[in-house]
Amino acid sequence: MREVLMVAEKPNLAQTISGLLSNDSARKGCIDRRLSKGLPLYEWSGPWPATGELVHYKMTSTYGHVCQIDFEPLAQDWNVDPEQLFSCGIVKKERDEQARVSQQLASAGRHADFLVLWLDCDKEGENICFEVMDAVVPVMNSRPEMQRVYRALFSALTEADVKDAFHQLRTPNHNESLSVDARMELDLRIGCAFTRFQTKTLKKKYGRETLNTDTVPYGPCQTPTLSFCVERYKSMRSFVGQPYFRVNVAVLLPDGSLVPLEWKRKRTFDSREAQSIVQRVLQAHNLCVSDVRAEERRKGRPSALNTVQMLRLASSQLRMSPNHTMELAERLYMEGFISYPRTETTQYPNSFDRLSTLSSITGRDELGQYAERLIYDMPSGGPSGQDRGDHPPIVPLKRASPKLMNDNRAYGLYQLICANVLASLSADCTYLEKTVSFDVAGERFQMEGIEVLDEGFTEVLKHLKMRSRNIPRLNIGNYVTVKSAQVKEEVTKAPELLTESDLIDLMEKHGIGTDASIPVHIQSVFKRNFVTLTEDRRILPTPMGIAMIDGYNALDDDLSKPQIRSTLEKDLTLIAEGKARKEDIVAHVLQIYKDKFRYLRDHFDIMDKSIASILHFQPAIPLPVTQSAPRNPQASRFESPARPLVKRRSDPGTLYDGPSPKHFKSSFRDESWHRDYDNANTAPLGSVQLPVIATSAVASSGESSSLTQRLLALSGTVHSAPVHPAPVQQNIPMTVLPQFRTPAVASRMAPPATNPFAVLLESVNTPVRLGFRAQPPPTPTVESDVLRAKSVNRVVENPASVPVARSQEVTVSPADSSTPAIPVRADPGLQKLMDRDWSIDVTSISLPTGPEVPGLENVPSVFADSSWSAVEPPEVKPEIDEIPVVKQEILEIPYHPHPVEQEVKQEIYEVPHNQWQPPYQQQARPSVFCPVRARPGNGQLQRTFRPPQGDGYSTPPAPSYGGQPFHVPGALHPLMSGNTRSPSLSANNSKPRSAIPGLEKFSIQGKDPVQAIHEMCAKFKLAGPSFDLIEESGPPHLRQFSYQLVVDGTRYGPFRSGNKKECMKGAAKICLSALGFNVA
Repeated sequence: MREVLMVAEKPNLAQTISGLLSNDSARKGCIDRRLSKGLPLYEWSGPWPATGELVHYKMTSTYGHVCQIDFEPLAQDWNVDPEQLFSCGIVKKERDEQARVSQQLASAGRHADFLVLWLDCDKEGENICFEVMDAVVPVMNSRPEMQRVYRALFSALTEADVKDAFHQLRTPNHNESLSVDARMELDLRIGCAFTRFQTKTLKKKYGRETLNTDTVPYGPCQTPTLSFCVERYKSMRSFVGQPYFRVNVAVLLPDGSLVPLEWKRKRTFDSREAQSIVQRVLQAHNLCVSDVRAEERRKGRPSALNTVQMLRLASSQLRMSPNHTMELAERLYMEGFISYPRTETTQYPNSFDRLSTLSSITGRDELGQYAERLIYDMPSGGPSGQDRGDHPPIVPLKRASPKLMNDNRAYGLYQLICANVLASLSADCTYLEKTVSFDVAGERFQMEGIEVLDEGFTEVLKHLKMRSRNIPRLNIGNYVTVKSAQVKEEVTKAPELLTESDLIDLMEKHGIGTDASIPVHIQSVFKRNFVTLTEDRRILPTPMGIAMIDGYNALDDDLSKPQIRSTLEKDLTLIAEGKARKEDIVAHVLQIYKDKFRYLRDHFDIMDKSIASILHFQPAIPLPVTQSAPRNPQASRFESPARPLVKRRSDPGTLYDGPSPKHFKSSFRDESWHRDYDNANTAPLGSVQLPVIATSAVASSGESSSLTQRLLALSGTVHSAPVHPAPVQQNIPMTVLPQFRTPAVASRMAPPATNPFAVLLESVNTPVRLGFRAQPPPTPTVESDVLRAKSVNRVVENPASVPVARSQEVTVSPADSSTPAIPVRADPGLQKLMDRDWSIDVTSISLPTGPEVPGLENVPSVFADSSWSAVEPPEVKPEIDEIPVVKQEILEIPYHPHPVEQEVKQEIYEVPHNQWQPPYQQQARPSVFCPVRARPGNGQLQRTFRPPQGDGYSTPPAPSYGGQPFHVPGALHPLMSGNTRSPSLSANNSKPRSAIPGLEKFSIQGKDPVQAIHEMCAKFKLAGPSFDLIEESGPPHLRQFSYQLVVDGTRYGPFRSGNKKECMKGAAKICLSALGFNVA
């Protein structure tokens, strides 16, 4: 009698499948009882489906993966150079040496004639198939003339599905297994190389106690996942609300009822326009009905349930983490309650048995009764969806047992699956939308009502149910009386922190992970203490998580952005489809990451400074901010005096064993770290206490005096000090406005970490726009006025002894050699000790006309060529709490390289965030072209590298995908080069925005940026800048693009984008921002 060995993925699956195939006649045993993890063995006799021959069946299982890959023994030593991990040998070894799964499988398969693999039907399952084959095939009976290994594909543990799969056996898919091998090898090499280097470098410099962690990890999927959370957090913290206005109108109907009308435009950002509309409505007094409509509309039913949608719903409705959801779903699948839970398909197959599925849900509960009604009233057709060619959508297979009902979380997930399957098989929700419109002087107001005709699927998904809203019957020509009309001012809301559901959406959109690995990646960032959950289950990044992402962004944002990983996932799909060789893809990707690793290693100080500044490993200047508490001299941050510590908590339903948002390891032990993060990265938003200076020493606005002293005179009384006369020059009036100081503004985040200059004129307390050019050559000697601000524990109030009037004028001389001293946040690379003095030397000052800002038309932009220097603190007696007065001295200015090209002008403006944005944010490093070309004939990849061209002062750029630039005439007409004799779009042009007649009133509200540029250029006859499109060729299947602009000889970019359309849109946004428009 021939012998057939069957292998399932888990012991309980082996028990279920053997029972179904043997009609519960299988004898249970164990392969090796001496082992603590002995594999089960079920034996029975039955016919072989292909021939009907009676054979002896043996069924066993694995515990998941049988093997794992690791570095060869010499490379497992952490003292080995991490760069060698990209090329050293790797070996496959037993995953669990105590279980000895390979040995047990070989023992069960010895002298077997056939091998049938019942592993999970996904790529990981295919990979386990070949791990089992490696252990069993060498000991099987040798029959080269016939096939010996078969693969069973099934999607549900029902008798029909299992027996159908047994009668339609196939062969294992080697390509899918290779794609999993490639992913594991890449993750191992890349993750270990970066993790070892980061951990060794940071622990050596700061010590384990300071880091409070054993490893500083990097993961190709984990890091982009964390980046999504950090970017949303930054958007929320830096958001400044923009006021907008609604027009609310209430009318009196003929029957005496009062009804509100809705403005069709919803809102406007112009208060004068809103007031004008209100006046016109009030003057009209009576409104005439201009249109009455009633239209039937449909709300479509949801598509069939796949894995990602199940994770989203469980997170938002059941408050369960993705990882816990998948564990419960696998348990329900193994117990036969639902079909296979890992699938990307959202369309039911033609063979789907709807009647059987509905019958399995029927019962006495609400869902069961709805399923019974649906059996007799099932709509024709099915919901729209996509067939990804893997497993069918997730559906329930049988009624819930009493044991399942006692498990609240598992039963809740089962009910969620049942409800969504019922909704997908129900009819659409239909309703009648009624609208009554009124036209007043070109504006339309309307009443809207809803009459639900058929609830459809919303009867079972109650959170989507629509409510009927009745409106009175009116006909065209009827009049109503205006009872009231008013303007309501509101403020735009900041984006909220990501939920787990939002994060899953972003990961799926950008191709980070698969339906099976997404929960694992999310769980990993929680386990690493990079993020934590708030009370309302939103993802809050910890200081360590923020520091890591900011560090990567400061050095090479490719390491934290999703583009490379998304491309890698597509490459792995090519391997699974047999369109690319595993060796080619692995070599190509490893070379890319190897180049990036070398760049990280050679310029790690850039990342180190960013991390140290955020985590306070290196002291930063204390910032007396609004709502600041007294500073503890022994601490590295502000302490909150009345903020109790919060104990650690853990939600058993989420399986997140991390800290709560109010408790962190290291020195962050309360919620005040939010403020500390701002303190370490933003310009001072409070005011440094000024010295007491006698008023007699201040020269009047008509006298010759230093600019510094004139500015100090605005903030308080002046102490007797020598005045350095300035050359007599023609005076320029400068309007001083009070700083917009609100909690929202005071708590916002700083500009990106790549910009070391975040400046505020604290002495004047105004929104004067300041811009700093690149560093001068090393070690020049200059003369200047220096204002020192000693970094000690000092929290002061705003210097308002002499209030600054809105229209008060200050006389400023453009050639004044006595320039203002500005207390600022020093670059992290220059911070040595907390008790050092920091000063900024301003060697020249000019007042060109900058882009106009509403409310700041007369405020000039101040540009200064500057550098930093650290000065030894003067001796100050403890009882004197003063800052040294302004004095003149000669300082040696050390050169400090910064990753910004020498010729690039970086302009930072301290104005309200919602009114104006800088036209251009310089990246930390420009792109390097690394063209990858497909070699004709064999499809192999050939890669070349062109080294960056340094100028002696700029930091070499990081490697990235690249190609040869080429011009695309007409790609963004009229953004292409044109006749520059007409007014230019450049913000630095001699003709400012206000000098172009009519441009001030030009509105881009609701317009596409490209459309707005087209209209602007056509209307005002403007010539656009040069727009260069760069095609970057990565792997053969994917083309990526980047673009750059040249505005009046200044290069902006390159910027990356996914396609040509996004390049055009991004270029248009830059032009609009340069003109001072608020581009969202």
